[in-house]
Amino acid sequence: MKENQILKTLREGKLSIGAAVQMACVDNVELIARNNFDFVWIDCEHGLIDTTQSIQLIRAAESFNVTTLVRLADKHDRGALQRMLDVGVGGLIIQEIESKEEAAHFASLLKFPPKGERGACPGSRAFNVLGGNMSWEAFTQAANINTMYCVLIESQKGVENIESILDVPGIDMVVLGPFDLSHSLGHPGQWDHPEVIEALKTVSSAARKRNIPVMCVPLSPTDEGLKTEVGTWLAHGCQIVTATIDTIALNKSLKHTHDILFDKFNADI
Repeated sequence: MKENQILKTLREGKLSIGAAVQMACVDNVELIARNNFDFVWIDCEHGLIDTTQSIQLIRAAESFNVTTLVRLADKHDRGALQRMLDVGVGGLIIQEIESKEEAAHFASLLKFPPKGERGACPGSRAFNVLGGNMSWEAFTQAANINTMYCVLIESQKGVENIESILDVPGIDMVVLGPFDLSHSLGHPGQWDHPEVIEALKTVSSAARKRNIPVMCVPLSPTDEGLKTEVGTWLAHGCQIVTATIDTIALNKSLKHTHDILFDKFNADI
């Protein structure tokens, strides 16, 4: 079974850096991979990506030995969740976790016995292709380690219940969700509002107490702001960064290129 590159980087004591995709474009995944990112977050909730397209993106990432994390369009779609596990995804990001009971429910679905009740199939791609010639016992043990259960905390209720949520066994990563949290706290779009930052620090602190890795999702639009924002979260225990989204990166690059030429040749016309 393929080694999870996020976990490998963390064991080496380094910062794990990835990027998200919201476009069903294999080329975008390949470009992320060739630029040495550890992982690709395939966002089916906010991106225009369906289950079949996700599988193609996963295969593209695997060809570069890049780990994939998927956020489903509907976290309650058990069939889609099982298909992502069976294809061999590196982890699932479960959005808007708000209670201990909800966290425990998904932990059970993502882990094989004795840690959970993940659906089992010897015909799955995860076992036959990625598992190689492993025994079923060895495969399930490896899958429980390398398939990450990532809880996304992005609401006031999730923050308020963070201690009990993170007491649930089987959680492999906590993802900070600043943008939705800004709405939940009454500061729409103000991801850097002091109340939002303090709430996220509460989440990060709770994860650090339990040695659960934390992912930050920086939203600063400038290079210097990005470095400052990530530096702040590193100081608060984050070890994983989703550095950009394909749609944002493409828009930023196109605007930059247009403005260079417009300022040079059209500004005075």
